[in-house]
Formats: sequence, structure tokens, C-alpha cells
Amino acid sequence: PNVSTYARIGTGYRSGGFNARANATSPLVFDPEKATVYEGGVKSELFDQRLRINFSMFYTDYNDLQVTQYVGVTASGGSGFILNAHADYTGLEFEMRAAPIDGIQVYGNVGFVDPSYSEIYFPNPTTGLLENYANIAHFPYVPKWTISGGIEYTSPPTDIGRFSASLDYVWNSKRYFHTVN
Repeated sequence: PNVSTYARIGTGYRSGGFNARANATSPLVFDPEKATVYEGGVKSELFDQRLRINFSMFYTDYNDLQVTQYVGVTASGGSGFILNAHADYTGLEFEMRAAPIDGIQVYGNVGFVDPSYSEIYFPNPTTGLLENYANIAHFPYVPKWTISGGIEYTSPPTDIGRFSASLDYVWNSKRYFHTVN
């Protein structure tokens, strides 16, 4: 009763639409985005609920991923949606929370994501022709590593409530702000 495992397959979509900033190198219409997610993991509450350990692994397959990106190849430039991309990412998450003594909790989390595009087309800035930039494209705002941890103290109840203090640390690896710079 203190350890459970799970597996799930989920699907989702985002409807397609019209690119209000379409030009000769970007389409007027973009397709609906579809994702299939495979996930499995373990959740546990051990030692009379004084230790929680959770672990999960996942894989997401994106078809027709909608990517907003600067697509201008001339001085007038512009931004909008590009041709729908194909991508996937794999990852894992680990979470731990422990209460070694009453009033003290220690916690930590680690996340890892490895996203990659198999197809993502942009106009070549020199020729204006569409080229697949999958080998250099990035998922915006998705760091490969995220790590956090901390310690929290909560006092016993008093007439005016409880006193609580915590010290937290959060770190993440490099992030990109554009798909292709």
C-alpha cells in the first residue's frame, strides 16, 4: 500500500489556424498539432510517511508541432508560424521529501528533458529557400536540467499559529529563447 507504479498513454492536440503574417516563405494555414505521451513511474510513501520518493520517465511524440518564430529574410522581416515541425522529447523526473525529525522537512527534485526536432523548416537567410534546421533547432524555454531542493522548519502549534521558515535553492541549465537564432 505504500508503493505504487503507473503507466499511461495520453494524446492531445491544438487546433490549426491561419497565419496572419504569411508571406512567400511561410504558409497561410497551419495544421493542428498532435502529441502522444508515454509515461511510467513509481510513487512511494515510506517509513510511516516520513519519506516520499517519486520517479517518472516519459516520451512525447509531436506531429505538426506549431512553432512561432521570426521568419523574415528581408529588412522588413516579420514573425508568425512556420511550417509545422515534427519533434519528440524524452525525460525523467525524480522527487524526494523526507521528515527526519518532527518539524523538519528536506526535499529535492531533479528533472531532465532531451528534446529534439526531426523536421523544422526555416528560410535560409542567404537564399530564402526552405531548409530543415532540425540539427541546430532548440525548444524555447526548455532547459535540459532542472534541480531544486531545500529544507523547511515548522514549529509546534502555539496560541497564535505556527512559525515556518524555509531555505530553497533552484537551478536550471541553459535555455534558448528562440527556436533558431
